[in-house]
Amino acid sequence: GVHTFRVGLRGDGYYVRDLPRPNRGDIFTGTTGRVVPEASFEWRMPLVSDALGFHQLLEPIVMGVVSPIGGNIDSIPNEDSLDLEFDDTNLFSMQRFTGYDRVETGPRINYGVHWATFNQSIGTISAVIGQVYRFHNDRAFTPQSGLRGYFSDYVGHVDVTPNPYVTMQY
Repeated sequence: GVHTFRVGLRGDGYYVRDLPRPNRGDIFTGTTGRVVPEASFEWRMPLVSDALGFHQLLEPIVMGVVSPIGGNIDSIPNEDSLDLEFDDTNLFSMQRFTGYDRVETGPRINYGVHWATFNQSIGTISAVIGQVYRFHNDRAFTPQSGLRGYFSDYVGHVDVTPNPYVTMQY
């Protein structure tokens, strides 16, 4: 199998001016920040087969991520993390937000499977499907994000490339 261990420490500092905080009923001006440590361990087991002229790959993937819960305090404005698209490209990411104003926190497991087949006459067909399980409900994600709650939506893709000139993706 293939094992990948990552650690990171992120520090953010802000000077904020006239930020409304509806939960507290006030307007905040001042400095604020956060420090977010995180670690992940990813395991992949590529299983390869050659039979009947087809080369196949079946690869289960599991990634565990740990970081403290919280970090998205109401004195940090959210200006660059509003557009989040959860899909197969960020399924195995430690952070899924597009910007730096929000962080994904808490323990979670990303898991899925990658399958591909290669053959000279049919080209290449590949697919990925997966999901995230979090051990707490992270309120930083909107209900429309697909990441709210303990289990995320399933995400994936199918890619068919019958020759060098045609590619179909879903």
